[in-house]
Amino acid sequence: MRAAPRFVILLIAAAVLAIPAHADDADAEIWHKYREGVMDVLKGHISAMSVVLFEGLEDTGHLQSHADGLAEAATEVGKIFPAGSGDDTGALPAIWEQPDKFAAAVTEFEDSSRSLSEAIASGDRRSMAAAFKRTGDSCKGCHESFRAEEY
Repeated sequence: MRAAPRFVILLIAAAVLAIPAHADDADAEIWHKYREGVMDVLKGHISAMSVVLFEGLEDTGHLQSHADGLAEAATEVGKIFPAGSGDDTGALPAIWEQPDKFAAAVTEFEDSSRSLSEAIASGDRRSMAAAFKRTGDSCKGCHESFRAEEY
């Protein structure tokens, strides 16, 4: 993995470790900002991979770097919605009302992201495309159940 993605992941991990496991209502805005930052990291990796995989940018190691970064950052998603951190900015109450369903969606995202990284490492374009689709489907599935439509 290149230094820049690793640095971003380390920053996310340090921030998560520094945040208490449960937030009160006063922290909802802070959690919202933090979640946006984590989601922006995920979106950035996915967008960059899409350009390399489907728009013809020559891959000079970028693809694996982004796939590895996505797989690492995916492990943070389950940690950024502590009890009491709900808000009216996109996160639906279902995250906290259906924790088992949310945990399953997060696990699918983590698993699909790891599989994507492995597919990229294999060099097989068909496997890469299938793994990228699975990862995108896991994002979509979670957003459909746990994110407000207007976001």
